[in-house]
Amino acid sequence: MNELATNHEDAFGLSEVIGMLESVINKTFVAGAALLFLFGPEVRVKRTRALQVLHGLRAMAHVINMHRLTKGPSQLLNAKAKSTKSSPQRILMPYQLTRYLDYCSDMLSLLGKIPPRMHKACWTPSLSLPSTISRP
Repeated sequence: MNELATNHEDAFGLSEVIGMLESVINKTFVAGAALLFLFGPEVRVKRTRALQVLHGLRAMAHVINMHRLTKGPSQLLNAKAKSTKSSPQRILMPYQLTRYLDYCSDMLSLLGKIPPRMHKACWTPSLSLPSTISRP
């Protein structure tokens, strides 16, 4: 009788298996939540820094465009065009204006190349954002 009681106590019943399974699932869930909590702030910090840099680049592009507005190539093509009272004084010669507009285009194209490189450097493949820029 003593042997039968010992063998019966060693065997797992359905309730013990369900209890252990519930415990394993609970511990897995808690560990996953802890990992998300630990790595979440890092992603937010990276995202905040990236957005600040992008905001600065956007502001620079806006300043370049704003200064370029008064120096359109139309004044080269139509030399007889009359200026209005609010027109800025045109002090650039045609050669200088052409170079200035070329420099503005170069600066804007360089500003456009920074975000994809920053995206590549800041984000890991598992956290990357969809890219809309085609690569050659």
